[in-house]
Amino acid sequence: LDYFPKSQDALAAMPRIVERNLRKWDLVHELRLARKDLKRIENRYESLVDNLIIGVFRIDGGPENRIINANPAFLEMFGYGDKKEILKIGISKLFLNPEDGERINDKIKRKGFVKDEDLQLRKKDGSPFIGSVSASAVKDEAVGIKYLDGIIEDISQHRQVELELITVKMRLKHLLVAGPASIYS
Repeated sequence: LDYFPKSQDALAAMPRIVERNLRKWDLVHELRLARKDLKRIENRYESLVDNLIIGVFRIDGGPENRIINANPAFLEMFGYGDKKEILKIGISKLFLNPEDGERINDKIKRKGFVKDEDLQLRKKDGSPFIGSVSASAVKDEAVGIKYLDGIIEDISQHRQVELELITVKMRLKHLLVAGPASIYS
């Protein structure tokens, strides 16, 4: 029987060997439990981000600024049905005015973030909308900006309401200045 120790020394070493193997088994078991916990936490985080009604995105810090992750609200806002499709494009394709992209990029490089920046953006079909963007740079000493994490909200309707309110105020002001005669004319 080869699995039984042949010598007294080997027999004396058996408790240490068994104890070492039990510790290894415990570590493997703990690692499996930790991986399960990590997966559960990742799923909860992903569910949280996916259920938000504002766009959440991550853009790589490379020269093309490619989108590397985006939630469903981001995809819907820009008119993309498939996440794979938007992950193929650079963020510059989403700006109506390329200068806006350069301006935001410069600001992030200088300050490390942007907050509530209103931008003219373009949907997949080319139609414009106004988005309010907040983003921060995640930096790595070796490569500089590793990626950008941000949120975006379509504020086109807010801006439309603001313009309508300004128009109504101007009409009221005109009526007050012109007097009652202007009401009946």
